[in-house]
Amino acid sequence: MIRKIRYLLLCSIVFLTACATTKTTYSEEEIDALHNLVASNSFKIVSDQAYPLATASLNKLSNIGLLIPGDNASRISLRNRYNFLSISGDSISAELPYYGEQRLSRTYGSFDKGIALNTLLDEYNAVYNEKENYYELRFNADQDVENYKIRIDIFANNQTYINITSTHRTTIAYRGKVVPSE
Repeated sequence: MIRKIRYLLLCSIVFLTACATTKTTYSEEEIDALHNLVASNSFKIVSDQAYPLATASLNKLSNIGLLIPGDNASRISLRNRYNFLSISGDSISAELPYYGEQRLSRTYGSFDKGIALNTLLDEYNAVYNEKENYYELRFNADQDVENYKIRIDIFANNQTYINITSTHRTTIAYRGKVVPSE
């Protein structure tokens, strides 16, 4: 009986310690580089994953096999697909592929399918999260008749998470990393 209790106790301890999360730690150099990057307000992000809002329409496309193998309605690989988001001073330029539903037509006969931005930032705000060591950038961008609310999280290891909410489309997010500007 004591043997069973010891065994259960040991299993419980192993189970609890195996489920513990590890916090990512960054060096002082990485954190300083992050502060300098955001302070310079000049960087370029290339994304490797897109996370569209998985609506019924996207699920149907996925179910009938119209997505590339390995992709699904809520995660699409962007490897080997041209994309970028660049901030320089008070302006933004971006060419990001878009997967999702367009709720309102931009203009009659428009052939722009992705998110193409070349405009000024509006209501720009950068906040540093000391506990998790990342910057949260929030701003608005207007392009033609479409308005975007954009949130970018930049981590000390140069990984990024972009969330874009549009007045004309469903929400989409991107994961990528900061790359040297050209």
